[in-house]
Amino acid sequence: MHKSCSNVDLVKEFYLQFKNQSKQSYMDPIDDNVGWITMEHLPNGGKYIGKSDVFERYFPAMLSNFKEFHAIVDEYLDMENDSVLVLGSYTVKSKKNTHDIKIPFAHIYKIRNKKIHKFRQYTDTAKFHKILT
Repeated sequence: MHKSCSNVDLVKEFYLQFKNQSKQSYMDPIDDNVGWITMEHLPNGGKYIGKSDVFERYFPAMLSNFKEFHAIVDEYLDMENDSVLVLGSYTVKSKKNTHDIKIPFAHIYKIRNKKIHKFRQYTDTAKFHKILT
């Protein structure tokens, strides 16, 4: 990303590169000591610190619960204090049954020195439990 990009541009580019599975590109805007906080009552939910903890431990373990898992963004909102709010829905298909479901989410990103320094997830954990059981 170019140094003059906005915080929203940085987060948009992260989602695009993650969706495209371009590991080097989606890792670039992530701070080495990123804090990644997901809902505790989700599979593999909790707090992860650092790139390797997030991308080598959390994501592979979490994604292994699903046949398909997509984060579809509806809106990016530039917030005060170098934060970006992302609103959208997860579209997920379970490995355990034929259910597929759409689950709303809110993601909050904290940007520091043009890097994603912190991520916080909010979503409906009951809907995840429904699809996974």
